[in-house]
Amino acid sequence: MAGDVTRIVVMHAYSAGNLGDGLLVQEAVALLHEAFGSDVELTLVARDPDSFTDFDGTRLPSLPSAGGLAAVPAIARTIRRADLVVSVGGGYARGDTATAFTKYAVVHGTQTALVGALARRSLYLPQSVGPFHRTLWPVVRSAYNRIDLVALRDDRSVEQLGGRTAERVPDSAILTMDRPAPVTTPPARPVVLSVRTVSPRARTRLETLARSLGSFDGYVQSATLGNDDTAPMHTLGPARVVPRTELLSPESPRRVVVAVRLHAALMALRAGHHVVHLAYERKGFGAFQDLRLPAYCHNVNTFEPAAVVEQVQLLLTDPAARHAYDQHIREAMGEVTTRRAHLVDTLRTIAAGERP
Repeated sequence: MAGDVTRIVVMHAYSAGNLGDGLLVQEAVALLHEAFGSDVELTLVARDPDSFTDFDGTRLPSLPSAGGLAAVPAIARTIRRADLVVSVGGGYARGDTATAFTKYAVVHGTQTALVGALARRSLYLPQSVGPFHRTLWPVVRSAYNRIDLVALRDDRSVEQLGGRTAERVPDSAILTMDRPAPVTTPPARPVVLSVRTVSPRARTRLETLARSLGSFDGYVQSATLGNDDTAPMHTLGPARVVPRTELLSPESPRRVVVAVRLHAALMALRAGHHVVHLAYERKGFGAFQDLRLPAYCHNVNTFEPAAVVEQVQLLLTDPAARHAYDQHIREAMGEVTTRRAHLVDTLRTIAAGERP
């Protein structure tokens, strides 16, 4: 069956300058190679295609491009000739305000419409869909119902999108997680704090948290296009900003990390750190539920800084707390391994023209 699939298009990518988006593209490629072999011809449709220098295949600009709608014919031709079209995972499908919906409709809604109309077979890898204004949900559901299968990474998206094509699946960064073995030594200090632009009330809480932590290191997850965390991070006054090569290296000491971006949290977990996540969207709660760590996920708009500091101190000083944390992840990964195998089988089933 895998030998019948030679051309695959990967849609909805953003920029590798955002480490989370770069990771989601890497994991999409890994899943496709597992399902169909490494000889498949891949095409990536991305907002910043030139940033994906490690992508082995053709790269096309998505909308909006420098030429406006000029990208549409090339994307349409590529979709028509493909044996299978997939999306990267992510949280790009949202539009609860006029500005957010316009951005979604132009950049991503157009891509979903093209896939639904032109693709022979299609599967959207684990993502969140919503929030949308209630009047827009019928349009969104209609578009997604034309995709053969939509993998959703949180329960709220499943509830709101519904439909025969939706299925609950963990985030791609969890499906491929290979966390290093726990260590018995205490975490290195100071704590690492990673933030992004948030609402004013959330910013006030983050400022209180930063003061309460005392000396801390910062970490910048995204520094690209309209998602640059550099200024929000530096204005909190970290002792230094840890480079990604240090934080994500398996050779570096384990740390306690407090992260606002989901994939900053998940990538730190994958590197062996203990993480408290301050979620700004539904995807964070779904991910930490799948990892069996819901107690370590807080709403960034309403969290109590003192409670987060208490969790940080517990992870820094209590071996039993770290052991329980690691045990929750180990138990979760058994189910995750099964779900990954099921997703790979589903890719093959859909590519063969069968219903999953």
